[in-house]
Amino acid sequence: MKSRRTSIHNGLALRRGFTLIEILIVTAIMTLVAGLGLFMGLDSYRRSQLRNEEGSLVGLLERARNRAMNNFLEMPHGVHFDSSPPEFVLFEGASYAASDPATREAVSRNAGITVNGFTDVVFDELSGDANPASTTISLYDGTRSVTIAINAEGQINW
Repeated sequence: MKSRRTSIHNGLALRRGFTLIEILIVTAIMTLVAGLGLFMGLDSYRRSQLRNEEGSLVGLLERARNRAMNNFLEMPHGVHFDSSPPEFVLFEGASYAASDPATREAVSRNAGITVNGFTDVVFDELSGDANPASTTISLYDGTRSVTIAINAEGQINW
């Protein structure tokens, strides 16, 4: 009897734990899930960066147009795109070059997002009309792009 208990006890002791194949399968599954999660997380991060850049630019454009329409300082207002350093600049006056550097408001932007379609957008005082008329601005992050359109009356569509 004693030997029988020992053999049963030893048999149970051998069955405790995991086999090497079970551990490898679980590790492979966990690696696959982590890899997919990382890929999805990076995609979500890039998408949020593009949306944040779009929101920042649209906010500056609306701010410039509101200042111009409210005749703030009785002059046009605009937004300038600068690539070095990467920033958007809110300025007062008919052009960025003629504006007073002391009154410019620079907002840094993400250097990883390409901006195409404009260097300056100026809104006329009181009317808010855009110059140049019918401007299209594209933001591109390498995989996706968003477009901001400004018509001749200064309406910003995004």
